[in-house]
Amino acid sequence: MPGELRATSLHTLYNGGALSTPSKARPSPPSPPLLSPPPFSSRWTGPMHETDMEPKEVDLESGMMPSLPPEVTLFGISLDGLPSTVQFLVLAGAVIFVYQVYAYMQESLFRLDGFKYGLFMTLFQFAAYVVLSYGKLRGTGRPIRPRAPIVEYASVGLLAVGTLGFSNASLAYLNYPTQVLFKSSKVIPVMIGGMAVLGRRYAAGEYVGAALMVVGLVTCTLADVAMRPNFNLWGVVLISGALLADALIGNFQEKVLRVRKVPPCELVFFSHIIGAVVLFPLVFFTGEWFPAIAFCNEHPPAYAMLLLFAVFSYLGMTTVLTLIKRFGAVLAVMVTSCRKLLTIFLSFVI
Repeated sequence: MPGELRATSLHTLYNGGALSTPSKARPSPPSPPLLSPPPFSSRWTGPMHETDMEPKEVDLESGMMPSLPPEVTLFGISLDGLPSTVQFLVLAGAVIFVYQVYAYMQESLFRLDGFKYGLFMTLFQFAAYVVLSYGKLRGTGRPIRPRAPIVEYASVGLLAVGTLGFSNASLAYLNYPTQVLFKSSKVIPVMIGGMAVLGRRYAAGEYVGAALMVVGLVTCTLADVAMRPNFNLWGVVLISGALLADALIGNFQEKVLRVRKVPPCELVFFSHIIGAVVLFPLVFFTGEWFPAIAFCNEHPPAYAMLLLFAVFSYLGMTTVLTLIKRFGAVLAVMVTSCRKLLTIFLSFVI
């Protein structure tokens, strides 16, 4: 039967373990070569956003994305269309102006008779940072979630507790020019921290320039300290701790901002939430909480001064972070150190 013959033939073809090809059958065309997938990086670079899907220019020779400068904004105004030098001058001028108001309010608070609540002042400062940065994040319309590891936010937050908390607390024992005298040498430890944290190397000229700037600042400050000396051992310990934390925090901030591509407001929000959680028990158990509130209730202008101090501190912080993200921690520290000359002058005049 034809059906049985066909079944038998198929059985014969497969039963031998190999499929024989009829002599008159056409050979099948060769399969097209498989295309290998393009190379990709296995390193995680953070969550994608709508802007990540937009086409971007690629260097055809290297196949790599070009290194573009980060977005630069000042108080919500974009500076991206300006040359790099102009961006630096605008940011540096904003830092100097904002921190002059901040320094004036800080010194004015400690000139109030009986005000010696540096940790409470720092907690108020941290609370303002959290509220203002949260409002900025909400305004972006993006989900509020950390883009960097929590441990990096925590490192910045704990160092912020050290640099701001110890610095504010030291003013209860040192006058403002004496405090500035100790903080004037901050740029050298920041450069050392940059080598330790970021593996950075600096030219000999940069070390010489930083050393000359420190010598100039210390010389100018010593003149004021000689007229109004106020050294206290506990105050020196506090300001030394603030200097150590201040030397490290800029490099940790630079790592989060430039390597993790985190916006400044996000870094401020998450790091200072962690810092506030650590700071509140310190304020409570050191006995500053209730006396500080009682003092402010008896002196209502102190609340307004605290608010202005915290707001201008936040504006200065975000501007410095933008400066760090665009130009690096060492250059940002040089700007904040140079503005101390004007601070010393105003402290002496006012």
